Amino acid sequence: TGVGVSPHHVLEGHNGPVSCLGFTDDGSRLVSGSEDGSARVWDTATRQVVRVLAGPARGPISALLVLARPRFLTASHRAAGKSSAGGSGGEKGGPLRPQPLQPFQRYPADCKPW
Repeated sequence: TGVGVSPHHVLEGHNGPVSCLGFTDDGSRLVSGSEDGSARVWDTATRQVVRVLAGPARGPISALLVLARPRFLTASHRAAGKSSAGGSGGEKGGPLRPQPLQPFQRYPADCKPW
């Protein structure tokens, strides 16, 4: 590096120390959790905040896990002619919604516990 050039880029936005980091699988996003109670999603190409997530409790965030979105929840999956069993989500763009779960029953109606 030359004189006066920093090899590091600083992402500014949290109001407290950053306590955890995670990248998406493709490296396009960085998620940072902070002791200020917020998580921020950063675009790694532009180094800009894409979204700020803050819980109602506003407690410190000490760990995070970045997971890939399941393919059945993406609009591109639906555009390819595939849909979920119930077709929930409508014809509008956006992710599909999973079908609601059946009400919990401790024992099936035709089965007795003893």
